[in-house]
Amino acid sequence: MRIKRNADASNLDQADTATEEADATATEACRDPSEGELHEMLHGITGSGTERNEIKHSYLNNTCPGSPLNRYQEPLKSRALCPFVMETDTDVERYPQDILSARCACPDCINPYINDFIRNPGVDCKPVVREMETLRRGQCVGGVYRYEKQTTKVPVACVCARRLAV
Repeated sequence: MRIKRNADASNLDQADTATEEADATATEACRDPSEGELHEMLHGITGSGTERNEIKHSYLNNTCPGSPLNRYQEPLKSRALCPFVMETDTDVERYPQDILSARCACPDCINPYINDFIRNPGVDCKPVVREMETLRRGQCVGGVYRYEKQTTKVPVACVCARRLAV
């Protein structure tokens, strides 16, 4: 009987090892749904397999530019009282993987009339945040990753705002 127990324990160990190897193989063999399937999951409509637009990177001035005075020809993000730069937020576990988001280039608001910042402790540059639906990659089922809808907060611009009263 003792020999049988050792044999049973050995069989259980082998079964556990086989299960772990099968799980590892299943994980390696898992694939993402197609771009069209992800688009349909996110928007609830059938697409024609639309491909993701390439995100154009802007490597212009990524620092606070000073006053927007005499910047009439520049894009809004550069001549705003709270200038901002657009950056790519990349997350490989999310669909879409790349989302453009705004980052405030200045901590303080710019006063366009004196070509300088407003040094007011009660006023700051703050991001304007938009909520958008995205998909988050989950478990692998049947060789395909499942995705679940989630809400992602995305900064889209910056504004000059008073601080909230505490």
